[in-house]
Amino acid sequence: MVEFTTEPFKLNGFPEHAATARRAAEEAGLAVSVGPFGTSAEGDAEQALAAVTRLLRETLAVGASRISLQVSVLADDPAPAEPGPPTAPDGAPAAPDGPPMTQDAPPMTPDAPPMGPPMAPPLTSDEGRTP
Repeated sequence: MVEFTTEPFKLNGFPEHAATARRAAEEAGLAVSVGPFGTSAEGDAEQALAAVTRLLRETLAVGASRISLQVSVLADDPAPAEPGPPTAPDGAPAAPDGPPMTQDAPPMTPDAPPMGPPMAPPLTSDEGRTP
């Protein structure tokens, strides 16, 4: 899927660069859908790449000063996730209430020293402030 917007915007008409971008996507064989904030077009990868190349070249040639473009790969038939026990980011089985602690993690105790530099106390008067 390709999503694009061309600028500058015109409130009193449809700019030539916007029409050119839409035409490039349609003529590449993409299914085009125009929305209030941009245009989306869907098709196979080769169609999308051809459309993007043409869209960029031709819209700049007819006055676009900016082109916002996003290309997304959509799965044809996403496979369902396989059921199984939850795992931690490293692949280890997760503890019932979250991932297991690693050996290098500091213990979490009430008397553990604070982490990071100490914070400065808040200013209570005009001291330290510049006029």
